[in-house]
Amino acid sequence: MRVRTSVGGREVVLRMDGDVWDEGKAVLKVSDLTQPTHFTLRLRLPAWSAKTAVAVNGEPVSGGRPGTYLAVERDWRKGDVVSVSFDMRAHLVPAPRGSDRAGDAFAAVTRGPLVLARDEREDVRFAEPVRVLADGEGVVAATRVPRPDGRLAFRVPTEQGEITLFDYASVDCWHGTRICTWLPQPK
Repeated sequence: MRVRTSVGGREVVLRMDGDVWDEGKAVLKVSDLTQPTHFTLRLRLPAWSAKTAVAVNGEPVSGGRPGTYLAVERDWRKGDVVSVSFDMRAHLVPAPRGSDRAGDAFAAVTRGPLVLARDEREDVRFAEPVRVLADGEGVVAATRVPRPDGRLAFRVPTEQGEITLFDYASVDCWHGTRICTWLPQPK
């Protein structure tokens, strides 16, 4: 992605590369700037990323918290590089309690901003109850599974054995197959 803008009458071009969804990394490079220019770059620290790491030219930048913007004010030069690493750990998300008692026995798994789902095309037991294993902070030890079709797939530990979950966007439930994002919990 490339952004061309003007700061103080000077044209600035920023280029972003990286694989946020898979690796949780983004690199923003000042690719065109005729002379050093002082401005503030505001980087969104998403609420889902509990531990976002930011560095400018390899030097860590502190401050900011999830769900806010981190302001990086400095004299920017052509070739400056901003590296961002997002917290892409998988988390167990219990169903909201109390509003629908029938819904209390469900949980979902997210990885960064992605919701994961069981896919009937890959798992005929997709709707059977499972208890996903998570640590005391709700972090799930999800392991990336390489796929020839490029889909994001993760092996997730449960009390019943490992299951494979896919990012919701690639499960293709619009063609007659079913998925399960709110996983039923054993009683």
